[in-house]
Amino acid sequence: MNEGFVVYLFSRFHEQLGFEKVLKIGSTFPDCIALKDGKEVRIEFEIMPWYLKSHVKVATYSPVVYIVTETEREYLVTSRSGQSNWKVSYPKDQYTATIYPNGLAEINYKRLPLDYCVCWENRGTKRDYQEGIEIIELPRVPVIARFLLEREYLKPTYYVACASMKKPIPCEMSASIKGRIVEVRGIDGRLIYPKKNQQKELRQIKARLK
Repeated sequence: MNEGFVVYLFSRFHEQLGFEKVLKIGSTFPDCIALKDGKEVRIEFEIMPWYLKSHVKVATYSPVVYIVTETEREYLVTSRSGQSNWKVSYPKDQYTATIYPNGLAEINYKRLPLDYCVCWENRGTKRDYQEGIEIIELPRVPVIARFLLEREYLKPTYYVACASMKKPIPCEMSASIKGRIVEVRGIDGRLIYPKKNQQKELRQIKARLK
């Protein structure tokens, strides 16, 4: 899967995800502007939220061309060419600055100006720059999971809980399960077992898992 497929799924299912309208999708950061609950929200599409780190850097300034001055409230960038009317201000509550030994200055976001990250898979530890960003993992959304399974973009995967396990584990169809199966859920979270005709269905599930 790639980022383009994430964009396709969001475009197709954005209403089911709670977004009333897509206002813009492009290649510049952020990828998308949409309406949710009547308000404009900023969305970035990624395979995994980890890739958001590529957007943390705002700008890099060479000491040959620019002067970066730190004040109590901001980082102020001016030109060495004497153009007094050119300047850029970065408030400290939104940005950080790193000055390297060679004089190069790097401006980074403290927190990415995003509301949502729509992704295929969510793994790893949440970073400081992701603070306040809601992660939407598309294959975990039931309506999208059913679509992916029906179109065979995903293999049927079960979450199996046995009496000997402390927590459910993901399990492929061909896996061998030991112990008494007490709960089975599909990749979309839907309860497969137990329900009506439990014993008959349990035998069928065990047969598929052997």
